[in-house]
Amino acid sequence: MLWVTRGADKKSTLPKNAPIIGLARTLNSEDLEKVMVTLDLDNDSWIASPSVIDNIVQVHLRSILLVPADGVVRETEYAESSGKLFIPRLVPITSLNALIRDKNLDMHPRMMQFLDGHRNELTIKKATEERNDPDSNFCFTRACPPCNPTCAADKVRVMYRASFLQHKDWQTLAGLTKENTIGIDLAGVVITVGNSVHNIRPGDQVVAVVPGGALKSVQDIDQRFVKRVPGGLRKCIPSAWIQAHYGLVTRCAITSDQTVLILHGTSTTGQAAIQITQALGAKVYTTISGNDLQVQRRELSRHFNLDADRVYNSDDSDWCSRMLRSNDQVKMDIVYNPGPRNLCDVKLVLKATGTSIRHADSLVPETCRPYEDPPLSSIIRLDLALLLENEPALVGDTFTRVVDFVQEHYGTIHPVLFTRACAVDSLSHGFAALRDNGTCGGTLVTADTSSMVLLPPSCQNSRLRDALDDGTYVLAGGLGGLGRGVARRLATEGAKNIVFLSRSAPSSIEAIECIKILRDMGVKVLHIMVDICDAGAVKNAYASIVSSGMAPISGVVQAAGLLQDSLYDKMSYEDWMKVMRPKALGSSNLVQYFGRPADLAKPPWFIFLSSSAGIIGNRGQANYAAANVYLDALARSGKIMGRAYALDIGPILAAGMATDSDETLKILRASGFYGIRLDDFLKVFERAVVGEILPDVLMPSQVVLGVGTGGLMLQNKSADPFWARTALYSYLKLLDMPPPDLSVIGSATANSLKSKLGACEDLAEATALVCHGLKKEVSSQATVGADQMDESKPLKDYGVDSLTAVQVRAWALDKVGVSLSVFNIMSNKTILELAEEMARTATGLGKDGE
Repeated sequence: MLWVTRGADKKSTLPKNAPIIGLARTLNSEDLEKVMVTLDLDNDSWIASPSVIDNIVQVHLRSILLVPADGVVRETEYAESSGKLFIPRLVPITSLNALIRDKNLDMHPRMMQFLDGHRNELTIKKATEERNDPDSNFCFTRACPPCNPTCAADKVRVMYRASFLQHKDWQTLAGLTKENTIGIDLAGVVITVGNSVHNIRPGDQVVAVVPGGALKSVQDIDQRFVKRVPGGLRKCIPSAWIQAHYGLVTRCAITSDQTVLILHGTSTTGQAAIQITQALGAKVYTTISGNDLQVQRRELSRHFNLDADRVYNSDDSDWCSRMLRSNDQVKMDIVYNPGPRNLCDVKLVLKATGTSIRHADSLVPETCRPYEDPPLSSIIRLDLALLLENEPALVGDTFTRVVDFVQEHYGTIHPVLFTRACAVDSLSHGFAALRDNGTCGGTLVTADTSSMVLLPPSCQNSRLRDALDDGTYVLAGGLGGLGRGVARRLATEGAKNIVFLSRSAPSSIEAIECIKILRDMGVKVLHIMVDICDAGAVKNAYASIVSSGMAPISGVVQAAGLLQDSLYDKMSYEDWMKVMRPKALGSSNLVQYFGRPADLAKPPWFIFLSSSAGIIGNRGQANYAAANVYLDALARSGKIMGRAYALDIGPILAAGMATDSDETLKILRASGFYGIRLDDFLKVFERAVVGEILPDVLMPSQVVLGVGTGGLMLQNKSADPFWARTALYSYLKLLDMPPPDLSVIGSATANSLKSKLGACEDLAEATALVCHGLKKEVSSQATVGADQMDESKPLKDYGVDSLTAVQVRAWALDKVGVSLSVFNIMSNKTILELAEEMARTATGLGKDGE
C-alpha cells in the first residue's frame, strides 16, 4: 500500500496527517510480508503536477513493485519538496550526546564545521596587551541560524565561499583603527532570495560588499550589494572598485588629458584605481613601499605598463621632487590616496585647482599625519562605511556601474596582484601575511564543507535556573513517575508555581508525597482534575489557574498518555482511541488554551513527552506509535507561538509507564531499547527548557532517546532488534561498529541458518537445526534457557502470546525463509512439530516420500 499525505513529515505544517506514518511503521514491523509506504507532499505541491505524479510513480516502483536484493533495505518513507524526493534517517546529535557524557563539555574549546548551516562568524576580542598578536585577537562564534527559511523581500541569502582581507583588516585586529569590522568583500553561492529580488537566483556565484563583515558562513545581504561579476573576487574586489570608481569617475569625471597620482599603487584599491585611470586614457603615476620593492616594480611594469619613471618609493624623502622632475615640473590634476594615512605634502604635487581624493582616516588620531592641501583645490573624502549606512542606493548604483565597467574592459582587467590565499581554518597565517606585507595586495580566505574552526570555551553553559522565571509551570499527567521527577527538578531549580492536571485526584502514596515535598520547598502547588481530551474542561482549567491568582504560564509539559497494547489486526476502535485521544486531542487542547497568553510577547514553551516507539513502530503499539508521531509533528509544525520540543523517550529507569509493566519493559529491552537513566533524561529536559544544548547551539525540536547505534546493538546482543533492519536506522547502525576481522575466512551469509538448511541431506537434520534456532529465539523472551525447553510442548507453554508470536513469525521469515501465521505459532503444535513443518517448507525435504 502507498499512502500519500501532505504536510505531515519533513515540513509538518499539518500535524493531524502525521499519525498514519507511525501506523505504517508499526504495520511494517508486525508483518514482514506486508509493505506500507508513505509519501508526504510539501504543503505547496499540487498533487496533479507532473513532478508530483512522477514522484508517486517512482516511489511505487522503487518500494512496492521492485523486490530489494539481499542486503538492501526497502525504503518505506518518503517526503516530497520542490519536486524532489527526500528520505528520513536517524542521526546522532553529537553535542547533546557529548553533554550527557561530560557535564563540563561547554568549558572546553571544540572544533566545529564552518559551513554547517548555522551562522558562524568571526569576532574581534577586546584589546589586550598582546593586541598585535593575530592569534589572540579573534575567535569564531556561533549565532542562531535564520529562523525563517525565506529571506526578507529585498535580501539575498549567501553561503560563504571566500572573502578578501586587506592590510587595514589586520590594523583593525591589532587595535590600530577605530573600526570593528573585519573584511567586507565576499564571494559565495546564493541559497535563496527574497520575493523582490530579480536577476539573482539560487545557485548563482556572486560577489558582495557586506557592511557587517564578510567572515560569516551564511548571511542575508541587501540585494543592491550583491552582484554576479565576471571573474569573481579574482578580478573585482567590490569595496576597492566601488571606492575607486566613485572617486575617479563619478566625482572627478576623469578625462584622458589629466595626470593622476595614485598612492599605495600595489594596494587592492590602488590597483583598481590604476586600471580605471588607464582604461579612461589618463596618465598615471604611483607609489610603492615596504619590502620586495623590485618585485613590486616588476609586477606593476608587467601588468600595468608602469615603467620606473612612473613608480616611486614613498619611503624615500625626495620622491615627490623626483616625480615632478620626470613630469617636467607639471603637477597632478588628481591625487588619489586609498591608504589609511597621508604619505606626502599634497600641496607640493597637486595643482592649485586640482582634486585630492582620500579615504577617511580610520587610524587612531595620534598616528595620523595632517593634510596640507592647496588653498583652491577640491577635496573629496571617501568613507565607504558611511556611504553604506546612509547612502545604500548610491553604493548599489556605483556597484552596478563597476560591474558594467569590468564587463566592458574584461579583456584588459588583470587579477589582483600580490594575493595570498589561506583556508579559514588557517586564518592566523592570513593575518600574519597582512601584517608582514603592509598595504601590498591582500589575503583571500577560502572555505569548503571540510573547513573546521575552533569554537572557544564558553564561560558557563546556560543553566535551567536562569531559564526559569516566576511564572507558572503546568504538568499534564504530571503525577506519574516521570512527571514527578520533572516537577522536583523544576522546583529544585527555582520554579515557584506548579500546576498538575490529571483526570483524578492524587491517590498514590508517591503522588501525595510529591505534592507535600514541593509545598515544603515553598512552591505554590495547584492540582486540577480535568480530562484534557475535553476542550471545554481544558478551557475551564485555564480560567481556574488565572482566577486562583497564579502567575502567568511560562511552560507546559505534556506527559499524559495511556498504553493499550495489541496487534493491529486485533485492535478495536476503542483501543485505538483510548491511546490516541490524550496524546493527539489532549495536546491540541493544551496548545489552544494554554499557548496563547494575554502577553503575546512572552508565549509559554511546550515540551511533549513523546516516545521512541513511534519512531521504530513498536510491535503491538500501533495506536501508541501513531499518537506519538502526532506529537513529534506538532512540535515541529511551527504552529505553537512559543518554543516547542518533542522528547521521544524509551524506557526511563525508575520512572515512566514502561517501568510500571514488567512485561512491556522486557519486550522493549529484547527489541533493542536501552534503559535511560532518569538523571540523563532530566539533563535533556533541562536543555529543552533552556532552548540550547551549548551556547548558541540550538536544541532541535525533536530528540529521540534510548535507541542505540549499531555498535551498541552488537555489544548487547539484543534478541530481536527488528527496527534495526529499517531504512530509517540504516545510518545509525553503521556507527560504533568494530572494524571487520580480516583473519576470518568466509562470510556471515555462509554461516546463516538458511545456508545451513540448504546443505542438509535429510529432514531430520534440517528439523534439528530449525528446532535449535527456534528454542534460542523463544528463550530470549522467556524465563527459561533454550536447553531447558521441552520440544514436546507447544510454544504457548513458555509464555508466547500474540506479541511474542509476531517476533517468532518475523524470525522464521528472516532466518528460515518460511511464513508462519500467528495462529499456527500459538496453536497446540509442539516445538518439534513446528520446527519440522518449517524445515520441510524451507528445504523441500520429506515431501513425496523424500
